[in-house]
Amino acid sequence: MYWTEELIDSEELELLLKIIIDVWVFTIGPFGRLSILPVISQMVSKPSADGLRLLSFSILRTPKSIADGSVLAIAVLALEDLRAPSLETQMENMSLGSAIQPDNGIEIAINQRNLRAAARYIIKGGTVKGLILDRREYIAAVRKLVGMAPLPIWRVLWSIIDAMILIMTPKEFAAATAAGLGMAVELTLSMQEKLAEWQAVVGRRRRRCFKVQTVAIKWLTVRGRMTYKESTEGDLMRNDVWRLLEGCRYWDRKAVEFGLLGGLAAAASAIDDETQDALEGFINFAFPDDIPDEWSTTDRQLSHSDGFIIPGTAPSRANWLRGWFPETATAAAKEHSKIRQIIESSQLGGYYMDEWLAESASQFSKTL
Repeated sequence: MYWTEELIDSEELELLLKIIIDVWVFTIGPFGRLSILPVISQMVSKPSADGLRLLSFSILRTPKSIADGSVLAIAVLALEDLRAPSLETQMENMSLGSAIQPDNGIEIAINQRNLRAAARYIIKGGTVKGLILDRREYIAAVRKLVGMAPLPIWRVLWSIIDAMILIMTPKEFAAATAAGLGMAVELTLSMQEKLAEWQAVVGRRRRRCFKVQTVAIKWLTVRGRMTYKESTEGDLMRNDVWRLLEGCRYWDRKAVEFGLLGGLAAAASAIDDETQDALEGFINFAFPDDIPDEWSTTDRQLSHSDGFIIPGTAPSRANWLRGWFPETATAAAKEHSKIRQIIESSQLGGYYMDEWLAESASQFSKTL
């Protein structure tokens, strides 16, 4: 929740929502916790700090025992099938009917509980008609997300979730929407106390009380792709360390409030007294205690430190997957090792799974 609050204070609600969606889609999904999908849909339409705080709190309380990687599994397998159709896949398609169009093909696939085939029809443009009465709230939510998806790959991912909701057995649906897995109505008292504690020191060095976890650095960041002989700690020792704040919505707004109308980059090269005075005021506001090069090594290394990879090697997608991809994938229970092999052996460079999938899809575009 600390990092949730950091993004809220930074006024980066859209980024926080993207992270929440990535976590839910790729590590929990409809088989793990379908109950919060309508709230995700609502937040996409109108994100709010309070709503995102509760949504993040709810997801963070998800038991590890129900983690599920089904969406990623089916997306990867469907793209792989399109890239290099195997004899098994060709026979499967023949059994569904060689002249079947996407719309009726997906209905047949769903009736046969063939999620991989259904996913491929969705990627080819198939749509699912009709609503199952007790699932209509969730189907309506995911179809709203399909329509609002900013990128084609997300239309695919939400459509796969659409098919999963329809294919679920009554037992699976009941488990994924159990009362205990619903949205939190309010934060616990202990969490409220923690938030109040953090808010009391907002902007102060004491607020930097947690080290960034390794799993959030490896592969996903510049530091995560650096060797262990390199370090980002020097970034905090720069004379213009305040420029690292540029690009954050909160700090960009503050720069304007201090009179730096051209932004921090322009202020760096300005020589007029007015801009220099404004910049001095901004720096004093940004670092009310002391500047980072006066911090202890321990304090700096909460966020900036050595890289992770061996010199001469590339970042390991296998290590990243071990940290993020759940062992369980209800929709592809026996395919975990195959999926890992497909992703690990790929030469594609996407750092987030949605970027990797989008890059994969573009590579296979001639078959879509």
